[in-house]
Amino acid sequence: VAQALINDPDLLFLDEPTNGMDPKGREEMLDLIRDLAHNKGMNLILSSHLLPDVEYTCDHVVVLNQGHIATAGPIKDLKSPQGSVFELRVKGDRAAFADVLRAAGMEAHAAEEDMMRIFVPGEGGAQALFEAASRGNVQVRHLRPSMPTLEDVFARAVGEE
Repeated sequence: VAQALINDPDLLFLDEPTNGMDPKGREEMLDLIRDLAHNKGMNLILSSHLLPDVEYTCDHVVVLNQGHIATAGPIKDLKSPQGSVFELRVKGDRAAFADVLRAAGMEAHAAEEDMMRIFVPGEGGAQALFEAASRGNVQVRHLRPSMPTLEDVFARAVGEE
């Protein structure tokens, strides 16, 4: 990176810049990239599969899927859902519940261990989740509003469940 910066380029390409770094070095590299882009006004193109790193360092994103642009734009805009996002833990048949959610037009994604992240479009909010839980014969054990992440944007853009 130092060699690339010495000539004060108009545009800097970074391909997996934190690959193989220890946690402290990774954090320092991400802080440097963010500083270059946000405080020094340098134009950067960052290629990475580590979406939290992209979200921390970048303002705009282009998501590629099989060589085609799946979505693009300001991260802030792409993360602004037309609905609500919740973290949810249920007791009962999660697979059947996920089918009920999808049939109701909601997106269900597995999160950590027994947690699910659910996108509820429109104005339905938590009430729609409780109605779906009743239809799916599951018991809601935990419900918390959540902010969409770049990983949510990616999953939606490439059609991952």
